Amino acid sequence: MIDKIKNKISEYLTFDIKKIINEDIDKCYIFGGAIRDTIADMPIHDIDILCMSQSHKKLSTILEKEGYYLSESIGGLDINSMYKDIHCIFQPHNWIKIVK
Repeated sequence: MIDKIKNKISEYLTFDIKKIINEDIDKCYIFGGAIRDTIADMPIHDIDILCMSQSHKKLSTILEKEGYYLSESIGGLDINSMYKDIHCIFQPHNWIKIVK
């Protein structure tokens, strides 16, 4: 099952997930709906990646090299306002890749 999940997520991202899930990027995790959707044989709609602050730069560099760009808004929504009522110490970043 783990190989199935890794393969489907790699297919969705259009690069091998091993680039971000490895020893070079400490504490980087894939979670959420992408895992559930793969197990249920449903299409993936987005991927949630959690990384610790010391790995953020490495993850950002990989995503940029793979054609993703940081989006400050999604569908006209301000990202910060989406999370204003959640009491947490993280800052979400949204990376988007336009695939034709």
